[in-house]
Amino acid sequence: MNVNGKIVLKQSPVSLSKRPSAITLPKAAKPASKDPVKVSETEKKTSFLGKSLFESKRISNNVMLDFITQLSTLIDAGVPIEKSLGIIGKSTKHKYMKSVILEIQTNIQGGGTLPEALGFYPNVFDNVFVNSIRSGDASGKTAEVLKSMAEHMEKQKAIENKVKSALTYPVIVMIMAFSILLFLMTFIVPKFKDVFADILNGKPLPFLTQVVMMFSDFIVGHWFILICSIVAIVACFIFWKRTKSGRYLVDKFVLLNPIFGPLVKKAYVSKILHISSTMLESGVQVLDVLKIASNCTNNSLVSKEMMSAHDAVKEGEEIHSALSPLLFDEAALGMAEVGTTTGRLPLMFEKLAKRYDSDIDKVVSSLTSIIEPVMIVGLALMVGTIVLAVFLPMVELLKGMTGM
Repeated sequence: MNVNGKIVLKQSPVSLSKRPSAITLPKAAKPASKDPVKVSETEKKTSFLGKSLFESKRISNNVMLDFITQLSTLIDAGVPIEKSLGIIGKSTKHKYMKSVILEIQTNIQGGGTLPEALGFYPNVFDNVFVNSIRSGDASGKTAEVLKSMAEHMEKQKAIENKVKSALTYPVIVMIMAFSILLFLMTFIVPKFKDVFADILNGKPLPFLTQVVMMFSDFIVGHWFILICSIVAIVACFIFWKRTKSGRYLVDKFVLLNPIFGPLVKKAYVSKILHISSTMLESGVQVLDVLKIASNCTNNSLVSKEMMSAHDAVKEGEEIHSALSPLLFDEAALGMAEVGTTTGRLPLMFEKLAKRYDSDIDKVVSSLTSIIEPVMIVGLALMVGTIVLAVFLPMVELLKGMTGM
């Protein structure tokens, strides 16, 4: 446009609303959170006793087994990990586990790997699981490792149930026996004491009856002292057990006592072998396997023996000679030597684990068959002694009446 000899370019008005917006850069991926899921303050206050808090953070073996099985199936079917986690997270009913799974999905979407994301939650996924997944992720066998871990958990759960059932039965019988004894001494025997005082006219009671009566009088007259003493003894024992030396001695007794020790030892060794076999098959190094296996049980003596084996292998010793004969018998050490020589140690460990599982079944059956009659005889002797003590004065009275 020519205005007074000057060329002026005509600009069409552009409204602010129609101005081209600035170039929108893609949003940076949200960095993976390294903090475990925290329970909100609202959730903490849902129960006066904090019941919801404890329930929300406790992950049972069944919940963990469902998670591993579903993840293994989905990955094996070709579903991407992050999508698999989303599917599992939405279907999981356990609130805390749901939060953990969805947070792991967020971590992976933000650029993290599955092993790294799992490692942020040590209260849910232990070192055995995380290291196995790390090895499976490196070798591209994550689905196979998950399947193997699920099978291991099922076997371990079955073993733990058998051991618990074998150890629970005598405890229940002892509680019943103690309850019966307390009832007889507190309510039944004192009534006979008054009866004997009337019909015997001051004659001395039989020795067994006197002992039972004295024991009954002590329970009835000093029940408060007895309860306080029992509570104090239990409290002192719990405090002592929490010390390093106390825990070691208790764990040593649990492992080496002649009654339940063999069963507990076989259960621990079976767990170590199953875990070691799975991790070695996944590609985890022997030193790492031994170190992780030393922390897979709650027995300090077992942990100490496995760490000694770790240190021995680290110094160049073969694994079959480094393993403790306190835990592994000669046949197991021999099979471990064959596995080391042939390069098939994971297979040998798995076969050993199955052998120990079979031994556990046999020990549980034999232990139950032995304990049951022993407990019945013990209960019969206890009740029979009290009944005999009660009837002896009557027998003496009948003899006196016959002599008259």
